[in-house]
Amino acid sequence: MHDNNLKTELARTNASEAKESESEQAKMPREQALRESEAKLHSITASTQDAILMMDNDGKISYWNEAAEKIFGYSKKEAIGQILHTFITPKRFLAAHEIGFIHFKKTGEGPAVGKTLELFALKKDATEFPIELSLSATMIDGLWNAVGIIRDISERKKMEKELKLNEEMMLAQSKQAAMGDMISMIAHQWRQPLSVISMKVNNLQASIELEEEITRDDLLNHASSIHKQLKQLSETIDNFRNFFKPEQSKEQITIKEVLKGALNIIGSSLENNNIALTIKNDTNNSSFLNKASFIQVLLNIIGNAKDALLTKEVEQAAIDITASEENETITISVCDNAGGIPESIINKIDEPYFTTKQQLNGTGLGLYISRTIVEKHLFGTLSWHNEEKGACFVIVLNLKLLN
Repeated sequence: MHDNNLKTELARTNASEAKESESEQAKMPREQALRESEAKLHSITASTQDAILMMDNDGKISYWNEAAEKIFGYSKKEAIGQILHTFITPKRFLAAHEIGFIHFKKTGEGPAVGKTLELFALKKDATEFPIELSLSATMIDGLWNAVGIIRDISERKKMEKELKLNEEMMLAQSKQAAMGDMISMIAHQWRQPLSVISMKVNNLQASIELEEEITRDDLLNHASSIHKQLKQLSETIDNFRNFFKPEQSKEQITIKEVLKGALNIIGSSLENNNIALTIKNDTNNSSFLNKASFIQVLLNIIGNAKDALLTKEVEQAAIDITASEENETITISVCDNAGGIPESIINKIDEPYFTTKQQLNGTGLGLYISRTIVEKHLFGTLSWHNEEKGACFVIVLNLKLLN
């Protein structure tokens, strides 16, 4: 009986040892897999050019990769355990961060979570620099933690600034080059009102010299006519001054007002060159945009059409302007009957400094600047194509983006 009990106990012991052995054998692959996973993760985070860091539920830094060391200048030893917000955030943003963090601790939600934002951060030497932050939330042991991927975008911002300066310089060059055309347009625009004023004054002078009776109504009619012509001259000067104003502001205006502003400058030039102008405007809504910039675009497109018509000596030269509105979109097309743009250059005409007007001292900036203005300042598109009689330039504006 005793032997049977001993065998039973040995069997239990062996079975227990066998289970422990199996458990140890099963545990070894899991630990190895975990080590391999950790090694892969470290390899990835160590090789990336972006800073990867983690903030625990107390707001302290719990992870800091090699790229973070390079970008911020702090070693991993210096960073781990520091309060993230006070460690790398400029003072002027701290209050907003604190408010957001209180909500994040409880919910894992925040204005920056799940988004990619452009912000500013501080290096170890207190240098402030622009960053791109992608932030996500993860729960560990029942508490919300934040994982941030940070990219230094100093070079990108530098390039954007240089590009903006280049565009501003090109815009200034374009306006400077347009000044001669503008003066010519103003001369055309002034010719008619000056002729009317001169005629009225001559009539008055002749009546005085011939001692003809001049009634009060005659004087009022002459004065009213002269005043009307002077007002037209004044509007032309205002349009010219606003066109070259360095600082341009946006205003709530209609397409009708924009077209009127452009035609106040170029209308007489078209008339004096026997170019028929047809305008069909079916738009009603006003838009919040820069009137002077929009006028500059229209002047360039209409001016190009005028030059093409005159260069090709087109009989019954004509320019048709159509404006329509549909589904929160305004479309303005300017078409001519000058035969169209040669297919060999139709895809090049908006390149900077590309011009077909060497004989007219063209700069090759007009269409490039026009497209830049439409895309970056009016949030629209500018395209062109050939139709049966000539070229059409089409501006499409999104009212939702403008207002």
